[in-house]
Amino acid sequence: GEPELHAYRVTEKVRLDPHPLPDGTRLDALAQVALLRRPDAMSRDDYLEYWQVHHTPIAIRTQNTSGYIQNIVEEALTPSSPELAAIVEEHFPMAALTDPHAFYGSGGDDAELSRRMTELMASVARFGADQGLDLVPTSRYAWNLRPDTTV
Repeated sequence: GEPELHAYRVTEKVRLDPHPLPDGTRLDALAQVALLRRPDAMSRDDYLEYWQVHHTPIAIRTQNTSGYIQNIVEEALTPSSPELAAIVEEHFPMAALTDPHAFYGSGGDDAELSRRMTELMASVARFGADQGLDLVPTSRYAWNLRPDTTV
């Protein structure tokens, strides 16, 4: 059968601007989408504060991130949509698909890789993003969907 589609109304916050792209082209990067779920024991306000104020700088500092877009889920628009707190789009070098040093920006230094991973995972655990996390490796394309109105 057909796959079930889910839709959400979100508030977008661009925390690290993606590289600009010409119309109709693909970004030469891994665009990873993360689906985040808030733990029941954490209030929405506490969750959003930790994620946006405390975790975001750690995530950007410890990973080789070239674009970081946060989408706070305000409501599900389809009845069967799984409950999500947020949808994140992060951009990394293509080599990050197979090389942890490229993903974390550790320059081939195993001790630095370990330090970055430990710092990131400790922060992820503080707001429950180490549980029920879905990661989807994908691509980013640029498409101008507005007709050219200049004459």
